[in-house]
Amino acid sequence: LQQRFPWLGNYVLQDITTHQIDPACLYQLDRRYQERTAPHTGTIILLENPLFSLVALQLPLLLYFRIVGSFIKLSRDAATALQFSLHTARYMKHLQELNNKYRWEAVARYHVAYHQARLREMARGEYAGWGLADVGLHATLLVGNEKTEV
Repeated sequence: LQQRFPWLGNYVLQDITTHQIDPACLYQLDRRYQERTAPHTGTIILLENPLFSLVALQLPLLLYFRIVGSFIKLSRDAATALQFSLHTARYMKHLQELNNKYRWEAVARYHVAYHQARLREMARGEYAGWGLADVGLHATLLVGNEKTEV
């Protein structure tokens, strides 16, 4: 993977492929945002949180999906990688639909919680969860945060 994504540090790729990355920190994958590494740990300390819009999230999230898809293809099989790709495309559409209906702050909280649940599944080798909406998270994080019509 380091050869496919040479601009990313080994620790970032390891955090992604071991499903340890903090979903709120995905923007570290976007070169436009500054980052620095904590001494002795390799942990990224982010200087700012630009998770302020769907547009700011899309590029790093798509790169994240490419990295995970590549990892799956290398370590598992092409069919699982294809399934993951289809499910993550469905999730991107779902995020766009949520963003059209709900305030971004609520959508961002939904995404982080949703992604954390997918990390737990992927750590068990399950990648299909990306294709499903989470009704429980929807009810607790989105309902009541509808955009107002202007």
